[in-house]
Amino acid sequence: MRKGGTLIIQPFPGIGDMIWYLPYLKAIAREEGPITLLTKPRSLAREFLLADPAFRDVLYADRRLLSMIIPELIRRRFQKSWILHWSVSYASLPFFARVPERVGFGYGRQKYFLTSQKNLPEPSRTAHPITQLEMVMELAGYSIKKEDQIPPLCPKAHKKIIEKFSHFPKPWIYS
Repeated sequence: MRKGGTLIIQPFPGIGDMIWYLPYLKAIAREEGPITLLTKPRSLAREFLLADPAFRDVLYADRRLLSMIIPELIRRRFQKSWILHWSVSYASLPFFARVPERVGFGYGRQKYFLTSQKNLPEPSRTAHPITQLEMVMELAGYSIKKEDQIPPLCPKAHKKIIEKFSHFPKPWIYS
């Protein structure tokens, strides 16, 4: 496994949340190379996202056991992290793991754990999480492209779809 790279912390628990965040995760990966995602086990992100080349790895951590992931983060020597959540607890993980560049929303005490000086304005704290994501991406100068919005499909599933539906005329919805 190559050391370094980018860690993204997205702790919302469901696969639906992961779908919402997918374009932003892929946009970051397009700019910074394959990412490692830290999320909750309930998201099923490992099973869903590792077919996509934008993802190097998916790590799972339950909020009650966050401190137990720090040695693994140290071992991987990430160079940059994105905390896509307003929590101080999640922002402290890359801080204690000695990740040199740390980007996040920067609300309240979270800003003390970040290296980025481009924090979201305090009034945006009540905005929808997707609005907050759009704002932090804009501050970083990143944009969403059409291809970022396409969910990954593992090669085995793609092959089954082709075999089962190849006799039907295209265009197919999934493309």
